[in-house]
Amino acid sequence: PKAQYIGHDQEVIYEDKRYIITQVTKERDNNGRGILHVECELAYIELLNAVKQGEFLVDRKSAVEGLKQILHGTRWTVGTVEADDDGIYSLQEVDKTVLYLVRSWAKVVGLEVQWDSMNRRVNMLKQVGSDRGAAFRYRRNLKSVKRTVIPPRATVLYPYGKNALSIADFNEGKEYLEDYSWYLSQGVPLAEAKRKYRKEYIWRDDNFILAHNLLDAARKKLAELSQPTVSYECNVLDLSAVTGLPEYKFRLGDIVRVYDSELGIDVKTRILRIKRFPQEPWKNEVELSHIIPGLQDVED
Repeated sequence: PKAQYIGHDQEVIYEDKRYIITQVTKERDNNGRGILHVECELAYIELLNAVKQGEFLVDRKSAVEGLKQILHGTRWTVGTVEADDDGIYSLQEVDKTVLYLVRSWAKVVGLEVQWDSMNRRVNMLKQVGSDRGAAFRYRRNLKSVKRTVIPPRATVLYPYGKNALSIADFNEGKEYLEDYSWYLSQGVPLAEAKRKYRKEYIWRDDNFILAHNLLDAARKKLAELSQPTVSYECNVLDLSAVTGLPEYKFRLGDIVRVYDSELGIDVKTRILRIKRFPQEPWKNEVELSHIIPGLQDVED
């Protein structure tokens, strides 16, 4: 009866989170029943509508001060920032949205973004989420699972920032980093690994205008690229809507366990994306990040 009051760009409060209505679709099924589909996005999408026109420069500021500068003029403020007190960072962009700048700043300072939508605060944490003991088990709340394994994509990384900035001045004169650790863990001697498995990758990111920031980010980047990537696609049933038990509750960024004895899968990974259907929880979708496996997980 109140469907007539639902409109685009209106706010929706659901489970202590603030959402913005982005799409409303009306239809009629074969039985003549009217159906209203309403799609909402977390309120951070408001920052898509705020643009820093022209050149925008954060010049050698702390993580907190830089974030304050980015959010200035919006309805959003700085929340918790878990950065080193002596860290100094810079960022330069042209005609970018505030949302783009927030995510770029998080990349530069090496933190993850957490949105406090109810209070319109931006938190930047070392790791969003926690291990609450949530688990996805086949034939229980895990309806399907697919595992894909990709070998290391790079063992040598050439990182470059804005205006061809390199890491040479902070890396003994070398413009590249090397990491053969995964092949060494398989018993391959270093000399043989360098001869057989040298995989070069050039990474350019104009967000970086200070070499030491670029070096820190490049080390994290290569640590990821130099290991096998194991990705999981899961279709899960959100039993928390049915049982209310804490073991079934999970949030964005949480570490969760995926278990399927028939496929030999028993791993921990993180939740990257959640799509919820409040009245139809059996349709819920959870996207999991890739994990760095142990030896036993790549011997298929």
